[in-house]
Amino acid sequence: MTGSRLTAARFALAYVVVLMVVVALDAIWLGFLARDLYRREMGGLMSDSVRVVPVALFYLLYPLALVYLVLFGAPAAWGEALLRSAVLGLAAYGAYDLTNMAVVRGWSVQLGLVDWAWGAIAATVAGRRRLCGNLGSRLAGRGRPWEGDGGETPSAASGKCARKPRHRRVGPPERLPH
Repeated sequence: MTGSRLTAARFALAYVVVLMVVVALDAIWLGFLARDLYRREMGGLMSDSVRVVPVALFYLLYPLALVYLVLFGAPAAWGEALLRSAVLGLAAYGAYDLTNMAVVRGWSVQLGLVDWAWGAIAATVAGRRRLCGNLGSRLAGRGRPWEGDGGETPSAASGKCARKPRHRRVGPPERLPH
């Protein structure tokens, strides 16, 4: 990996720290602050016991996604940008589905797995459409993570971004009244 990328050792350390923080925060939230709220609001939907495997999977995977998406530098290539989109979908839908598998009475494992896979697909497709314009890097004020100047659109034939004309504003930026 290049530039501002994390080394394997730093990635592992960041993962352990994020894992500990997420577990500690959820322990406080679910164990003390909101325990009665969840019991009251979920009522008969709440399972009599928590299923350990979905809980363990969530707490192993969610911090991994956070470290990968938040602490890494900008994507170096198109494929990595798509991978990050898929990871976001897996993390978001995984949080929902694994939580439901763990605590909702009768939540179908098959439904959870199908929905989880759909989250990865939907985020990848949505990410591909937005990543061509590199909106995220523009909003964050960072440089463009792959070749091109951000004025690209996806080409159906190649899967790569093709140059699209950009309209540039002429003159100084307008000032907003105070």
